[in-house]
Amino acid sequence: MKNRFFLWLSLLITAGTILYSCQNEDFTKDKTNSRRNNADFFKHTKTTGTLARAGIDYISILEAYNNETNFLAQMPDQRGMPIWDKMQVVDTETATGLIIPLTYDNETMSSILFATLDDRNQVTGVRDFDNALLENIVYDQKISVENRERLFLTFMHMDNLVFGNEEFVGIPKDLFVGKKSDDEYATIRVRDFSPYSLATAQQEGKIIIMEICFIVVHCTHHGVGSCDAEDGCTQCGTTVCSYEVTVTAEDDPYPPMPSGGSGGGSGGGGSTTPGPNVPTNPCGLNVGAVFYRLAPSCGGGGTIPGLDDPCEKTAKVLERPEVQTKIGALKEKAQLPATNPSGGEIGFKVKTDGSV
Repeated sequence: MKNRFFLWLSLLITAGTILYSCQNEDFTKDKTNSRRNNADFFKHTKTTGTLARAGIDYISILEAYNNETNFLAQMPDQRGMPIWDKMQVVDTETATGLIIPLTYDNETMSSILFATLDDRNQVTGVRDFDNALLENIVYDQKISVENRERLFLTFMHMDNLVFGNEEFVGIPKDLFVGKKSDDEYATIRVRDFSPYSLATAQQEGKIIIMEICFIVVHCTHHGVGSCDAEDGCTQCGTTVCSYEVTVTAEDDPYPPMPSGGSGGGSGGGGSTTPGPNVPTNPCGLNVGAVFYRLAPSCGGGGTIPGLDDPCEKTAKVLERPEVQTKIGALKEKAQLPATNPSGGEIGFKVKTDGSV
């Protein structure tokens, strides 16, 4: 009888321990994936910086608008909290645009909340784009290159502004042509964004397009411009001016191109199949929510494990004796006058197996 009692007691203790462990596991999981507390969403200081621009408290205006429409509950990003001190305000003659970055881990951007206001500071629309929605848009070749680049560049700019990220991956082949730091692995490196200029409003102020200038980092004579980078693809920079967008229009601000449209890039031709049109990058996360971020193991500095930096790879090839010999022959031949029968144009090629 005693043995049976102790057996039942042991079973009860074991079951209780398992149940407790499962509850703790579920609690931890819920805590990790928990939604934000919307009551804290609009908390801010009203005294300094952008939040008090020209005496207008845009955040309180948005809070009042949410009280009327409950737009927070309709956002695709239900975890991110706003980083109000990084909010960007863009003015035109007839409208104002707000670009508000959100994060739930203080390490990556979970979404951008756009808001537009009229000339009386009345909200005309809000729209939240999370990283999944951004990915769907920039990989869809049925949408014009121009529209995809504008939205993608807005995300890059805000990620750089908030977290200092300068290197982005997962760039479709037909976007930012000639500006990538590496075409094979679809990366772009940008820095030093200037203030917005030449902002214009469209669709009754629900779409605002603004010019932005920044520096594209590239290798020796790579992409736009040219310079010599002795230390790899980190020293060459060319100033580029392009466009970003603030958009709250709900009537499909990213329509597919008409049949037969080229889309301005290699991904056009009236394609009926969305992208991705992007090479595989071992440094791209390609999982989770931030497809354009480098994987943590890559360090954020362009170091691709097990792969050579293209600039360093070229430098090593040039240092080889057989290549130096060929370069010397080219120099000697180039110095011969055009009338010399030994003159003329020649060249050489380094094959994939390393032979010249």
